[in-house]
Amino acid sequence: MTTGEAPRIAPGPVPAITPETARERYPVTPWSVQRLYRPFIWASLLVALIYGFGTGAGMMLAPAFGIDRGLWWIVHGQAHGVAQIFGWGGLFMMGVSFHVVPRFRNGPMDFPWPQRAVLTLVVIGITLRFFGQSLHRRSFSPELLDASGVVLLAGVLIYAIVIGRALLRGQNKRSHTEAWLWSAVVWAVIAAALHARIVFRMADTDAVAAPGLWNFALVNAGLVGFLVLFILGISTRAIVGFLSLKPTYRWLSMMALALLNVGTGWYVLARYREVSDEWTAPGLLLQAAGFVVFVIALRVFESPARKSDYFEGTYTRYAWFIRSAFGWLLVAAALIALDAIGMLAADPILGAPLAAPITHVLTLGFVTMVIFGVGIRMLTLFEGSEAPMHWLLDAAFVALNAGVLLRVAFGFGSFSGADQFQGVSGALGLFSLIAFAIVLRRTFSPAQKAKYTRRAAAAGLQSFARLNIGAPGRGAGGRPAGD
Repeated sequence: MTTGEAPRIAPGPVPAITPETARERYPVTPWSVQRLYRPFIWASLLVALIYGFGTGAGMMLAPAFGIDRGLWWIVHGQAHGVAQIFGWGGLFMMGVSFHVVPRFRNGPMDFPWPQRAVLTLVVIGITLRFFGQSLHRRSFSPELLDASGVVLLAGVLIYAIVIGRALLRGQNKRSHTEAWLWSAVVWAVIAAALHARIVFRMADTDAVAAPGLWNFALVNAGLVGFLVLFILGISTRAIVGFLSLKPTYRWLSMMALALLNVGTGWYVLARYREVSDEWTAPGLLLQAAGFVVFVIALRVFESPARKSDYFEGTYTRYAWFIRSAFGWLLVAAALIALDAIGMLAADPILGAPLAAPITHVLTLGFVTMVIFGVGIRMLTLFEGSEAPMHWLLDAAFVALNAGVLLRVAFGFGSFSGADQFQGVSGALGLFSLIAFAIVLRRTFSPAQKAKYTRRAAAAGLQSFARLNIGAPGRGAGGRPAGD
C-alpha cells in the first residue's frame, strides 16, 4: 500500500436480511401501509363535484341567464355550504390527518374501522342534509334533516376521538403544532353540533331554510375554526418544510392561535345568541388580526432558508399555490376588518354581499388553493409518484385565482354585469377542481409511480457516485487511487 492510499478492507460476509429482521429494524407503520387517506381524497372530490363546486357554479350561472334569486337560492346555498365545509375541505383534511398526525407524534392510531365509519357517516350526513333541504316540499324532508344532524355529528365525533387519542399517545416531544390541531378538532365537533341543532330546529318548525344568524355561526365555526385552523397548524410543519422557510416565530404563532380561537368563539356565540352587529364585530376584528399575525409568524413571503432540490419531473410550482393562498388570506383579513368596522359604525363599507364574497375568498382563495398546492406535493410523496400534465395544474392555478378575483370585484353591491362575471367565477372554480382531480387521478396510476421510481433510482446513483468521487483516496469513478 503506497503512502496516502486508503486502506483496503477485505469484504466480509453480508448477513442475510429476512422479512423478520427487516420488521425488527424498520418497524412498519400500519396506517401508512394501508393508505387510509385514499378513499377520503376521492370522496372529497366527488362531494365537491356534485354538491360543492357543481352546485355553486350552477347557482352563480343561473342569475347570469336571467333566473331570479329566490328561495331556491337560499336553500341550495346553505346545503352547498355544508357540503363544502364538511365534504370538500373536511374530508380532504380528515384523510390527510389520519396519515400525518400519527407521524407527528410517532405513536399508534386506531384503525381501520374508525376511518371507514367516519367516511361513511360524513358522506351520508352531507347527502341527507343536501336532499333533506333541497326536497323541502316532500313529507319525508324533516326525517332526512334529523338524520343528517345525528349522522354527521357521529362521524365528526369518531374522527375527533381517533385524532385526539393519536395526539395523546405519541412518543415525540410535543410542539406548538399540536395546539393548532387540538383547536381544529374541537371546532370541528362544535360545528357539527351546531349543524345538528340547526337541522333539528328546521325539522321541528317545518322550516325551509336554516335561521340566518345561526347559519353564519355554523359557517364560521366550520370554516375558520375547523378548516383554517387545521391548515395553519399543518403549515407550521409541512409548509415550512416544503418551502424551506425560515423557522416560524413560535410566540407569534401562539398569539395568532389565541386571537383566532377567541375571535371565532366570540363571533359564533354572538351569532348563535342573535345579538346586535355591534357586539358581533369584535370577533371579526380578532379573526382578521389573527390571520395577519400568523402570516408574519410563518414567514411565508420571506426568502427561503435554503434552496430546495427536486427530482426531475416534480411539479415545483406548487409553491405558487401556497403563497397565493396566504396572499388571499391577507385579502380576507382586510375584507373582514372592513366588514367589522362597518358593523360598528352601523354603516356598511363594502356594500351588500351578493354571494358571500368574503366566505369564498376563504373557501376558494385560501382553503382550496392550499389543498391544490400542498395536496399535489404531499400526495405525490405519500404515493411515491409524480404529477403529470403540469400545464393543466398551471391552468387550474390561473383559473382559481381569476375566479376568486372576480368574486371579490363583483361580489358587493349591484355593479353592471355583476351576475355575468360571478357566473364566470363559478365556472372557473369548477374548471379548476376538475383539472386538479384529473391530474390527481393520473398521479395515483402505476405508470406515474414507475416514472418516479426510475427517477429516484437514477438520482440515488448520481448521489452515490458523487460521494465516491469525493472520498479520500478515491479517484474518478470511485476507484482506489493507484489502481
